[in-house]
Amino acid sequence: MCISKSVSAYEMLKNIAEKDRIGMVRGYAILSLGYIAVRIHKQSDLTKFLKNRLKTDKVEFTKTNIYTVLYSLGNRDYLACLLAAINSKGYHNRCEVVNSLSEVINDDNKEVILTALLERKKIETAGTVISKIDEVIEEIERRQEE
Repeated sequence: MCISKSVSAYEMLKNIAEKDRIGMVRGYAILSLGYIAVRIHKQSDLTKFLKNRLKTDKVEFTKTNIYTVLYSLGNRDYLACLLAAINSKGYHNRCEVVNSLSEVINDDNKEVILTALLERKKIETAGTVISKIDEVIEEIERRQEE
């Protein structure tokens, strides 16, 4: 659905992001909303919607994706929230944060993201998260060589 340019798809995903009982479903709906909002010029609407969702959603996976989309839409303060979430208790959540960080890397934030990943790697015990961290570090290093 993230490739859609339809207002009806956008509204349907907003409904899922708000009402689905499964946090992972809400989180993925939110990521798709981010892509669609840019295509149909609903960034302001989505920003307001997501800030309201943050007040009520308690699922870390969902909140991670809210931070990611808000940051991608230009709300720079949410990078700090995303970086803080890298220390989540659940390794699935930490892995999602690393995935999210890989999506938002740019020239302005690559150093702070690299530092956070290197710090997390020092204490990380989950092999899946370590592997993903290594992938993102390699990506950052490749970009620096270009």
